[in-house]
Amino acid sequence: MNRPLSIALGVAVSLASATAAHAERDGATTPPSPAVGIVQQERGRASDPRLFHPTGSAPIVVAGSPDRFDVGDAVVGGGAGAAVALLAAAGAAVVGARRSRLGSAPS
Repeated sequence: MNRPLSIALGVAVSLASATAAHAERDGATTPPSPAVGIVQQERGRASDPRLFHPTGSAPIVVAGSPDRFDVGDAVVGGGAGAAVALLAAAGAAVVGARRSRLGSAPS
């Protein structure tokens, strides 16, 4: 290496180390990692009464009595089942009619 490049490199290294030493002495540090920030946040929330000491019970909502037969639901379910069965029968009839017109499909 030539002499001016060696001098420039030496100056750069000494400035970098002096800057790092000055930052440590002044208390300036790198910011914490995101994981450390999250842990500190959760530790701070540990005493939040809204999270860990609820002030009352939540309301209980009952949708309907489970011991009663609902005729409306039975009709809807039966109608849906009948519709699926009719669609399947119509599909089978169309496939059967197409095969009979074209002859048997090659195997």
